[in-house]
Amino acid sequence: MRKWLGVVAAIAVLVAGAVCWAFTVDDAYVVARYARNLAQGAGWSMNPGVPSDGLTGPLWILPAWLASAVGDSPVAAAKLVGLCCTAASVGVVVDALRLRADARAAPVAAALLVAGPTLGVWSVGGLETGAACLCASMLVRARLVRTPSWISGAALASIAWLRPELVVFGFVIASTLDRRVLAWGAVGVVTVGLFRLALFGHLLPLPFHAKAAGLAEGIPYVGTALLATTGIAGLVLCAIAAREGRRGARTLAAACVAHVAVVAFVGGDWMPGYRLLAPILPAYAVLASWGVLRTWRSGGGHAALGSMALAMALLVSALDYVAVLPAVRASGDARESAGANLAEALSELDGPVALVDVGFLAFASRAEVVDLGGITDAEVALAPGGHLDKHVPIAYLDARAPAALLLHSSRRPGVVDDELTHLWGYPVEQRVADSSWARTHFRVARVVAYADDYWYVLLVRRELR
Repeated sequence: MRKWLGVVAAIAVLVAGAVCWAFTVDDAYVVARYARNLAQGAGWSMNPGVPSDGLTGPLWILPAWLASAVGDSPVAAAKLVGLCCTAASVGVVVDALRLRADARAAPVAAALLVAGPTLGVWSVGGLETGAACLCASMLVRARLVRTPSWISGAALASIAWLRPELVVFGFVIASTLDRRVLAWGAVGVVTVGLFRLALFGHLLPLPFHAKAAGLAEGIPYVGTALLATTGIAGLVLCAIAAREGRRGARTLAAACVAHVAVVAFVGGDWMPGYRLLAPILPAYAVLASWGVLRTWRSGGGHAALGSMALAMALLVSALDYVAVLPAVRASGDARESAGANLAEALSELDGPVALVDVGFLAFASRAEVVDLGGITDAEVALAPGGHLDKHVPIAYLDARAPAALLLHSSRRPGVVDDELTHLWGYPVEQRVADSSWARTHFRVARVVAYADDYWYVLLVRRELR
């Protein structure tokens, strides 16, 4: 049975992904729209023919582009590839532990990896998380068992093209491997930089500027993420493993700490399920399993405490399913019902739509968009302000001449006749809604209940009566 443990763990991830299949994060449709435009000859763009650097991980466009090129669903392709990559990442790490002398760590690591929902949810979220997890896991595997340097090098180079903040984690591990691995990694960093310079004239993607945040947002994010994914007891086990100093433990611990610090520095993430920590969970599972083995070898009270810590880590991770699964199902239901109807309404407009949620609604409607969040629009991304708090020049909006504004509200917006009187939206939406430009040129055409705490108000040009 132990021989097949890696396969069993990978199958468990596939099952978790199947349970969470309804979840597709809205940004996955941004990738899909870029892929569809590229496959149709409209260039690397959100709006056909207008180049924009809206993808943090350019390499992840590949599965969606291939699917679009043959007429299949780019979103389904991305979800399937992500699921397979995540399952493979778990399988290769668990199998690497099995091949070592401390093979008893393998079932413990497998249990830690499949206990919580993070890997299952983000395996099918539609973004590059699964591919990044596989690349990170190949580097972890290289630290555990002998691996050809070109495989480890290709994994490190790919990380630069998938998740820039994961590069530090990768280079920490690579620094203890063959120097050729570091060379591969350097090639990855340089080539992605040259790619952006050649196509867009800058080194950093628009989401970096659009979602700029800092430690004030990042520290609470990583604190909550570590609690949900490790139960904190798992971190204690990791510390025990690092303190023991077994081969590779301190390297993996340093890499994980570095990644958590980077995530905190960049401000974390707004998406559910703590996706920015997903790629390092295999490394965490290895460390925690070694910590458990260390307590078991000590015997007596140490062994009991180690078992209790393991049980706590597994229990807290498993409890996260209670919070995540209902949200996963609700997001899929809302998209299929209210989202589909709203996208159809947008498709009937004769002109651009200004909105924040440029994922599913933009993809399904095919409408030209003015991205108020800035992740695909350089003018907005480089404007003053933080995430969803951009000070978008009204002159710029007026020049784009949107046919409609689609604004979000956390409660039912106030409407009197066709005038918007109250909106509980993001700061950038509030400023647009409160502007004399919007009040003069737009009227309320529709109010849509998307979810319990998520409403849309569609405002159209007054001359479109």
